[in-house]
Amino acid sequence: MTRPAAAQRSFPQDAQGPSQQRRHPRYTVLYRLRYSTKLGGKTVGGEGMLVDVSLSSCGIQGSRPVKPGDALTLEIQIPKSKVGVRLDGMRVMWASGFRFGVTSEECETIVSQLRLLPPELAS
Repeated sequence: MTRPAAAQRSFPQDAQGPSQQRRHPRYTVLYRLRYSTKLGGKTVGGEGMLVDVSLSSCGIQGSRPVKPGDALTLEIQIPKSKVGVRLDGMRVMWASGFRFGVTSEECETIVSQLRLLPPELAS
């Protein structure tokens, strides 16, 4: 990853990834992040991009593979801001190579803090 990517807002995507059933609209984004997990008593992690987000899950393209069931900490970098978003306890739901999906009640935090919902849907 050479340069920070600018955030993008978009309309909800059609269903993608392993599960074709979505509970909430999914929005395409591009935010740099770091992720980490405990493996054999050591903290291991990688870098990547948050590529889509909904109120219940996030899609990530990472630099290191993870496996379903892993608990991750995400540190999302907000462009043009000195503040990032840190989320603990994100659970990997599916993984395919370096692409994976995580879920947590905190996904709603990402959506609200990054102001991804159109004003008429924001609560």
